[in-house]
Amino acid sequence: MSGIEKAKSFLSVLKQSIAPGNKLFAFLICLLVSSLLWSFNVLSENFTHYSNHSIEYVNLPKGKMLPEDHIKEVSFELYGSGFQLIGFLWSNSQKSLKVDFKDDQMQTLIQQPGTQLPSAEIFSRQLSFKDNKINVRSISPSQFGLLVSKKFSKTIPIVIDPTINIARGYYQSTRFIVQPSSITLYSSEKEIMELTEIKAKAHLPDELRGDYFGRLSLLLPDAVDISISPSNAWIYVPVKEEASKRFEVNLNPDPLYRKSLLCMPSKVTVELTGNIETISKLHPYDVSAYVEVESKGNKSSLLAVKIKYPLNGIFSTKVNPTHVECYLQEND
Repeated sequence: MSGIEKAKSFLSVLKQSIAPGNKLFAFLICLLVSSLLWSFNVLSENFTHYSNHSIEYVNLPKGKMLPEDHIKEVSFELYGSGFQLIGFLWSNSQKSLKVDFKDDQMQTLIQQPGTQLPSAEIFSRQLSFKDNKINVRSISPSQFGLLVSKKFSKTIPIVIDPTINIARGYYQSTRFIVQPSSITLYSSEKEIMELTEIKAKAHLPDELRGDYFGRLSLLLPDAVDISISPSNAWIYVPVKEEASKRFEVNLNPDPLYRKSLLCMPSKVTVELTGNIETISKLHPYDVSAYVEVESKGNKSSLLAVKIKYPLNGIFSTKVNPTHVECYLQEND
């Protein structure tokens, strides 16, 4: 009994088992079974299909470049049943093919310019033709070859002069860092040998309130065909929050008038703001306040308070009060 006869027999039995009067249900069941049988019949037949795949080139040796007309796509003419083709397309339809220059075959193309290899040897093994029992009728292009040309190369520094705006209450702890500090240019044009630097542009926020790490835009010459290694550069700007400490400091008079000078008040409040490393190490004995007598003839003067602190890394100081009233007492 053929497949069609078996299907007819199945439909006849199915029709007899359906309750009388339920014609719509019987129609839908028959339609579904017929569709499945039709699909099975169609997919059992053989078809021709063209599968196109892009090529990705990896591990190109330094100092070498691909020609402008290098092969970018390979097309396979496939022949097989509908089921086989569906199985193949399910896992391979969007797959790109790799040309790895570390392979022995690619080394042959580099060392022997003009050599061509059958495309099937390079690409067929990357696709699951055998697993799906598909016949590959042809590959276009049928031969694969590359004339890999030499490049001029030069390593030059990256130059950047960014505008860095630090938000109030923060500070740039050290100089910004560009990583890498230099790049290597590759080109088929000798003009790159005349370049001495590559300028870069940083896209910094209006104000920095913490460490910033961002990609740089490298400004390459438009007229020269250039590739670079590494392909990206970055800038790091270390930004820290300021720290403050406040001390009550005894006011030291002018040494020349230590016994005869009386100042009111005798203490002042000193607030120092700076980087967190310096402020954390700051102690009361590191800070002193004093006044200087400008004229011996004045018995009473409003004098400015001056302060001393030996540590670097202080950005600003505040003294309260800023001036004190001092009196010269006559010695008996």
